[in-house]
Amino acid sequence: MYYILEQLIGSLKMGEQPILAVIVKSDGSSPRKAGARMLILPDGSICGSIGGGMVEKECRRKAGEIFAGLRNFVYINFDHAHPAAGPEGMVCSGSVTVLLQRVMPDDLSVFTKLYQGCKGQEKLLLITRLPKYDGKAEEPPEFIRSDELPKEIAKIIAEQNKGDGRPFIAATGENEFLIEPISYPGTLYIMGAGHVSQAVAYLASYAGFAVVVMDDRPEFASKARFPEAKQLIILPDFKNCLSGQGAGDYVVIAARSHAYDRDALEQALKTRAGYIGMIGSLKKRNVIYGQLEAKGFTKAELARVHCPIGLPIAAETPAEIGVSIVAELIQARAAYQKLVRDF
Repeated sequence: MYYILEQLIGSLKMGEQPILAVIVKSDGSSPRKAGARMLILPDGSICGSIGGGMVEKECRRKAGEIFAGLRNFVYINFDHAHPAAGPEGMVCSGSVTVLLQRVMPDDLSVFTKLYQGCKGQEKLLLITRLPKYDGKAEEPPEFIRSDELPKEIAKIIAEQNKGDGRPFIAATGENEFLIEPISYPGTLYIMGAGHVSQAVAYLASYAGFAVVVMDDRPEFASKARFPEAKQLIILPDFKNCLSGQGAGDYVVIAARSHAYDRDALEQALKTRAGYIGMIGSLKKRNVIYGQLEAKGFTKAELARVHCPIGLPIAAETPAEIGVSIVAELIQARAAYQKLVRDF
């Protein structure tokens, strides 16, 4: 959900009434599970995905009815019995139920607070009161932030939470609510602006990380080389490069010298960063670890570091190494998000 908040907020600020598609139920084999969202804008463009193919095609068709003012929401069920399943070659054996819902400009404050809370790494839930039928309604489905819930409803939801960090539906008397844990996808700090860092920045940004690149060379840490970076920082060296990073932040160390890597690693270990990875061989790692142990760092502290960095996929080129690193970042982020969403 976080990935589409910026575009959703921008659309609402322009007075538009975009449509959110969300999988509310998923059984068996399906490309995406409950909680997956896609934003459909009035011009027909989309952001996010609920699985692609026939599912998204049908959702975009039905969205036209909502944009035309015929209804505020619609449920669509997809399985092998769906009329489009045969012609579209649907082979997955599962089924999904998708809710398409109009979002009103009045909902801007809810999503703005949600976006700001995510960036502050707060524990938040987006709660959608699910409509009971497919048809016209006086009001579109209601969006609620977890900190705005009435206490009696919050208590019921807490009792029904399975604690696995996944979206779920909670029943409270006559109403059903879709409960979605929302978390910030993380800031990635890349130490060094070389070829591997370029690949990491590009892929990590595409995977939803906010990317910050640091280097001592302005000609390397440039917008031309890192157009996807949220921030480019030019440093005199790496001795004071990091401070205040938290468990939802990620650090990749790939500077232009072993000395710079060591200095960056020393700074990273003084933070609470949830992931620290350093590029290099076992020999380089052992030398740098020895130098840091001489400065008082313990083996337990050094055990936080992923070095050699990345998943073992026999990567050789900068692009391949970037893939292995970002794959490991995604793995680390998934583990962290499950932890923080466990209410």
